Amino acid sequence: MPQITIHYENNETDPELIEQLAKHHGITPEMLVKRFIGKGLEKHFPSERPITDYENLEDLMVRGGFKK
Repeated sequence: MPQITIHYENNETDPELIEQLAKHHGITPEMLVKRFIGKGLEKHFPSERPITDYENLEDLMVRGGFKK
């Protein structure tokens, strides 16, 4: 799978805000960004459910109805 890198200038505050919000939710900044992107993609592809909606594979299996 291709990787995407996002660069910020030294004077931008977005990375700090991302880290603060991720810490507040107890997740990594990378997971927070994935969730934001997933939510944004839902607007363009409403029939697709982003994988970032699930905490892990077990959650995906249970919530998807494949496992109890």
